[in-house]
Amino acid sequence: MVNISLSGEDIFLLTNRNYYVIDALYVDKLRERHSEIDWTNAENSIRNTIFPFSDAPFAIISFQQTNRNICAFPLNKIKKNPGDKIDEKSFSTDTGLILFIAQLILRDFIAHFNYAIFVEDIEGLGVQKWARIQRRYGDNECAAILSQGVYGNSEFDGSGMFRIEA
Repeated sequence: MVNISLSGEDIFLLTNRNYYVIDALYVDKLRERHSEIDWTNAENSIRNTIFPFSDAPFAIISFQQTNRNICAFPLNKIKKNPGDKIDEKSFSTDTGLILFIAQLILRDFIAHFNYAIFVEDIEGLGVQKWARIQRRYGDNECAAILSQGVYGNSEFDGSGMFRIEA
């Protein structure tokens, strides 16, 4: 199973894991400036050093343990954030392509992800490249969602500030 949503499909994530929810293009910025990140305090370091002018460059989410280790994450859990409630579940995106990356793999993930190569043919080669990324980390350690744009049936319609309602 390729854990990518191109047309509003659910993605599947592990329970009891923290995930970064971040614009795919921002991951390139993390890779370019990885030596500036204090990995003992990555969340604050990334916010303050790499994205000092963004109120919410990424969100951090997790899902409570259920009777299953994997939970479905539907696109309708991503809501527009008018900016008056910015917290750990808020994130901004410029591209409308967001990644869910398990906190445990973030450092290695950014070393192996390249936005330009991934999006050059997202519906063809991009899916194959994502499948290779998943094989490296496991099916549910990372996922990708591409916004359907203004014609989709979701509040997640492209660039802007959003919040995960999970």
